[in-house]
Amino acid sequence: MFYLPSKEDIKDLTTFDEPYCVTIYAPYIEERAGINPNKVQLKNMLRESERRLAIEGIEPSLIRKTTVRARALLSKNEFWHLRGAGLAIFAHPKFFRYYLLPDHDLPYHLTIKQGFEIEPLQAVLENEQAYYVLAVSHNQVRFYQGGHYTLKEVALKNLPSNLKDDLRLDEYEHWSETHAVAPASRAARSEAFHSQSNEKEIDKEELFQFFRHIDSRLHKFLKNKRVPLIFAGVQYLTPIYRRANSYPYLLPKAIKGNPDRKDVNLIREQAWTLLSSKGKD
Repeated sequence: MFYLPSKEDIKDLTTFDEPYCVTIYAPYIEERAGINPNKVQLKNMLRESERRLAIEGIEPSLIRKTTVRARALLSKNEFWHLRGAGLAIFAHPKFFRYYLLPDHDLPYHLTIKQGFEIEPLQAVLENEQAYYVLAVSHNQVRFYQGGHYTLKEVALKNLPSNLKDDLRLDEYEHWSETHAVAPASRAARSEAFHSQSNEKEIDKEELFQFFRHIDSRLHKFLKNKRVPLIFAGVQYLTPIYRRANSYPYLLPKAIKGNPDRKDVNLIREQAWTLLSSKGKD
């Protein structure tokens, strides 16, 4: 999983203007049997930065303060098993940040100068395009904000929690792909849905009203935004949500399947694939 800077981080990096700022960009190297070359690479780059600081006449105590937090990363074993993630480090006795970056042409780079060198970091961020994902199952409703490399859940106050509770389906364990029926008891009201496994009828209009509640809450958050929204859910829910939706930037295509069975990285990959194909159909 990548760890990218926020807008506040970029502002902090840009405005920090002290001398002898250490900037390190370490591209990802494929592991070999028994050896982690990325760990060795960082160790060598830190040693080189300490050597250069010493040449500049910096006191040993300040050199240690500059690199001590970066050296602490060397002991984080889980940190070094992330495949494909390059590393960016910005170090000074008064400042420290590190980020895990997608290794697309990330340079091998070490500088010590007034302020940090953030151009390679900005080049990575230019590939980010913001979007939202609404992931709905009968167990939960989740709302994400994402980009090419990241996807984070956004906690929205008063967003309906799940279909299961709202439609009183707690006693049913299975509610997946369904098909339309028209039971006599509800024929006058609407087309209904039922599960093939338990014959539980779920009224289409009840689903529509539930999605209207979601849309109402999202409207307050998405008002005046022009960011693509992607729906994720089992196939039969998609047209019902589209009918309830009022946000004009909902993507025509959805992420199919139960989102509860997918980890965040898979949802991010599928969302980015849909976003990248927009306009190519």
